[in-house]
Amino acid sequence: MGGLHDITDVSSFTCPNTYESDRDWERERKAARFFVKARVGIMVGLAKSKRFRWWTLTESNESIEAGMNFSYSWSMMRKWLARLDEQLEYCLVEHIQGDRKRRNWHVLTYGDNRLPVNDMREYWKSHYLSTITGLQEVKNPFKSASYLAGYLGKDDKFVKARFSQNWVFPYYWEFGRFYKKEKGIYVPDDELVRMSLIPFEQRREDNKWFDIFVDVRKYGWEGVFKMQNEKWKVILRRDNKKRRSEGKNGLHNGDNGQQLILLN
Repeated sequence: MGGLHDITDVSSFTCPNTYESDRDWERERKAARFFVKARVGIMVGLAKSKRFRWWTLTESNESIEAGMNFSYSWSMMRKWLARLDEQLEYCLVEHIQGDRKRRNWHVLTYGDNRLPVNDMREYWKSHYLSTITGLQEVKNPFKSASYLAGYLGKDDKFVKARFSQNWVFPYYWEFGRFYKKEKGIYVPDDELVRMSLIPFEQRREDNKWFDIFVDVRKYGWEGVFKMQNEKWKVILRRDNKKRRSEGKNGLHNGDNGQQLILLN
């Protein structure tokens, strides 16, 4: 996948959280989109001064014969890791290997602490009868993301790609698509990084479009318009009450004799 580091004109918002193999998709384009979304998350991790690691979860013949559940074992392992490093974020690619169609998950993570490498290897061995390779700290995570993207562009052995919810921040992809639809442009990567560094409520206060997006996602546009109408009613009622009070105290709203119409 040479040249992926030069991609600057592909928006991360054309890239969903999960891909499935589909011949109708152009592989190279899908790989490029994956890389751009991975790149934004890497920018977030670097801005937070996190540590990046690269590792591979393998699937052994023994685990296949035992009928063990790969996804469940991964979910349990993430919960175990969360107790050690609650901010561990990841992107990963799954592909099939060999005649027995063993699964390999290549994982790029960022987090605060030094991962317990030996304990992780022992965990996967005891809970899934398989091994973990790698686990080294990554100095150039962009290169690792480019390598991952290569699996999306190679062949039918690619299965899926995933990102953790806080790889950037929750629902950032949906927000980007919403922003593009309403504004006609994509949210710049540096703005996404800035938004990822602040709390949710501050994110709403700082970015009016994100604030609207949150309400639209929850209530729909009709609900948002209704809420806005109710807000204006409250403002006008308060203004009318204030003006009536001023009139009782001998104050006047003006010489033209106009009166505000009270809303029911």
